[in-house]
Amino acid sequence: IKIADIYPPVLPLAFTPNGDGQNDLLYVRGGPFKSLVLQIYNQWGQLIYETDDVNAPWDGTRNGVDQPIGVYVYVLKATSLKDIQFEKWGDVSLLR
Repeated sequence: IKIADIYPPVLPLAFTPNGDGQNDLLYVRGGPFKSLVLQIYNQWGQLIYETDDVNAPWDGTRNGVDQPIGVYVYVLKATSLKDIQFEKWGDVSLLR
């Protein structure tokens, strides 16, 4: 893999987990990554989702319970196959 073939991680500004089959899951795009940790926090600063699986998107739930419409903060740390480190944080809107 060439260095030009490595893309930084990106997340959408919003997603709509309403079961219509379109934009229902929050995926991290980019990569390829050898490791990745994604954390999602609610407006109260509570960690409501965390994964270290590159292929595990957030479905808008916490412990199987739909989370309310709103803005959620993410923290993302990823390492590319070439050991390039990425750290990102921002927010994503959950819409239904």
